[in-house]
Amino acid sequence: MAASLVGLGAIVLACTAAVTLRRTRIGRRFARMAGASRLTSRAAARWVAQRVRALGQDEAERDRLRQAFHLRTAEDVAATMGAMKGAMMKLAQMVSYVDAGLPDSYREALARLQEAAPPMTFELAARVVEEELGRPPGHAFAHFDPEPLAAASIGQVHGARTHDGREVVVKVQYPGVADAMAADIDNVDFLYRMLSLSFPNLDPRPLVEELRARLCEELDYRRERANQERFLAIYRGHPFIKVPEVVPELSTRRLLTMERVGGLAWRDALAAPPEARNVWAEAIYRFVFGTFYRHGLFNGDPHPGNYRFQADGSVAFLDYGCVKIFGPEGVADVRRVTFTALGGDATSLRDELVRQRFLRADDDTPPDRLLSWFRIGYAPVLDRRPYTFTPEWAEEAVRATVDPGSSWAPVQRRFNMPADYVLLNRITLGLISVLAALGATNVWRTICDEFWEDAPPTTTLGRVDAAYRARRAA
Repeated sequence: MAASLVGLGAIVLACTAAVTLRRTRIGRRFARMAGASRLTSRAAARWVAQRVRALGQDEAERDRLRQAFHLRTAEDVAATMGAMKGAMMKLAQMVSYVDAGLPDSYREALARLQEAAPPMTFELAARVVEEELGRPPGHAFAHFDPEPLAAASIGQVHGARTHDGREVVVKVQYPGVADAMAADIDNVDFLYRMLSLSFPNLDPRPLVEELRARLCEELDYRRERANQERFLAIYRGHPFIKVPEVVPELSTRRLLTMERVGGLAWRDALAAPPEARNVWAEAIYRFVFGTFYRHGLFNGDPHPGNYRFQADGSVAFLDYGCVKIFGPEGVADVRRVTFTALGGDATSLRDELVRQRFLRADDDTPPDRLLSWFRIGYAPVLDRRPYTFTPEWAEEAVRATVDPGSSWAPVQRRFNMPADYVLLNRITLGLISVLAALGATNVWRTICDEFWEDAPPTTTLGRVDAAYRARRAA
């Protein structure tokens, strides 16, 4: 628990240090990071006070004081990072479902940011609508709900009805969020330089540029609309993968209007029976990996606030702001790494990792140890037997990949992350955490065989999907 708190504090402290050390741009960045600095100071003061109060107390009272400290700090972190919007709020959302070692109080507080955050006033939202459409919400729409349905890192969502009677949601971008994101990206740059101290073979430049490109793309809703239409072209009418239709005439650079989709949000889905959760998990898995291997498209924002779970077993995917498009060569590279790892030939895996610039040619890590480390994340597909995603395994996989305090740290330090794998890594870590929370069980290797080898399906969803694709092909 203490290690997780230190890790979260290090993020905030590093961001604050970035402001101090790069004073040439201090104006904009200090305005963004002053809140983070105050957050760190408040947490430190509470920690000292808690330690003082604990002196001379019995273990039960010391534990009560520790829990009170963590709960209050968690609420403070969620409120501060939620109000900051931009990349800082995205970081908070990711931490809530990816860091398997985070204390429950932090996870629960940050998890609220997956579905809701402090919204902007209706007056601000209405101003953006009028600036983008040339008329106020009451004229552009037959009805526009002044209370937002949800508030996220870049914009908030309002329910509305078009003049032709369609029920829609309208994503409205926060005024000034572009400047906020730019300041956060500057700090991400600094953070990756800090990371290079722990991971000396990591080249931070391609990672920073990849993240910068994807985050900047999210600020242009016209690009998100184009991404969503790409997925619609693949999945329109699909039996269990739902992509909302967009309304082009009511969508602009800072405004995105799409059909309103019902269903359970993440917290409610977790309370559903195991059978329902298992079907939803398979639908998510097929959406993520089927779309990548068959179409070279990767939706890079895996947080579960972007899912809506339907009673018929289908899942609606709501956000397409962060999409990576892979050409045939990029998909082929991922396939080669995957198949080499699954094949178990340690020397061949090392050679492939060198070829794709994960490793330096002169790296002397024993190939067998490389293989053992690399295959941790492939455990669900190492053979064709049922495998259950569990929080314990998800924690092991996440820590083996990113925790410099794990027993795998010497291997981590040797690794570089090619730019094309940044989002792949991000969504894979997010996905295994989502599947673990759902307690998903399946023969995942046979599902992957459909994507990799065009093998016949062995599950109900697989057969339904194959029939859908056959109809589309005809």
